[in-house]
Amino acid sequence: MRIMASVFGAGLVALLALAMPLAIHAESADGAGKIEALLAQSGYKYERRRPTVWFVPATLEKLGARPVIISSNDDLAVTFLIVAESKDINKTPQLMQALLRSNGEYDYVKVGFDSGGDLFVRIDSPIRQLDVEKLKADIEQVKRVSDIVFGLTKE
Repeated sequence: MRIMASVFGAGLVALLALAMPLAIHAESADGAGKIEALLAQSGYKYERRRPTVWFVPATLEKLGARPVIISSNDDLAVTFLIVAESKDINKTPQLMQALLRSNGEYDYVKVGFDSGGDLFVRIDSPIRQLDVEKLKADIEQVKRVSDIVFGLTKE
């Protein structure tokens, strides 16, 4: 009887050890589902472009109509806006210095150039910490700072 209990106990421990990583993966793999649900609760109009990419239409004072893009993987939501395409940016030393300064002036955002040379403003947020209020704050901060950064490209 003791041997049977030991074998059963060992089998149960092995089963739990195998099931835990699957449960953790299932939770993190549903990052897209969580973002979809948060967007539905947010009150924003949005369009799902791909399984892990959403566009939130925005009209900004200086930039005009541009989408805020939200992209996700299992662990991270990236909320960003393309401020200007590479061909439209006069990359003077003064602009570069102003863009570098802006990284320290605004909370949570990154200002930079993507691999194609386009200027972006973005916020990276861990999905496990994301709720509807944080998502809305990220969208609004990206919009606000994008309009400011766009103004820097025109000075």
